[in-house]
Amino acid sequence: MTRPALAAFAGRVTIGRQTQRSSLVCMMKLARHDIVREPMDDLYDRLISFVAERSKTFSLTLIDVARKNAHALFILESLSPHLVRSGEAREWPGTELMKGYSAVLHTYRVAPPALATLRKSTRRLYEWQAPNFPDDLCFYRPDGTWVLTTTAHEGEADLHLTDSEHKEVRAELPELALRRHRSRSN
Repeated sequence: MTRPALAAFAGRVTIGRQTQRSSLVCMMKLARHDIVREPMDDLYDRLISFVAERSKTFSLTLIDVARKNAHALFILESLSPHLVRSGEAREWPGTELMKGYSAVLHTYRVAPPALATLRKSTRRLYEWQAPNFPDDLCFYRPDGTWVLTTTAHEGEADLHLTDSEHKEVRAELPELALRRHRSRSN
């Protein structure tokens, strides 16, 4: 996805200090760090807090198999007061569906009650997958760049961090196992 398309996709903040911070993040280089082991329990809670502090929105995706699952629909209903937009999508961070397939991408405002729902719903990052859950929890900065991406059914998650954020995550979440991402083409 191109940066302008991504910014339109994830939304923008255009007022006050938040804009200035967003612009600075945009100019800083973000490095991708693979999460090596699934965050669970207290570490999952603290990871959600860490990424939420840097984000304006988050998304969850509903694929066909989950569209009739009562638990997945209950979670989406619980998050509905924080819904920013919802629509058909063929791609989202970490995923591009094959031709002919689509999903419903739900984007939500980061807010304390929404974060509480994310924490109450599961104690594991990779549990965000069909059929019992919406798929692929992702968090976005105010400028639309990614902070956290997940492809839960593959057991993959990444943090996209500045150098200073990488130092912060190491200090705040020392038990979070991270590895600098290496492209598969390398």
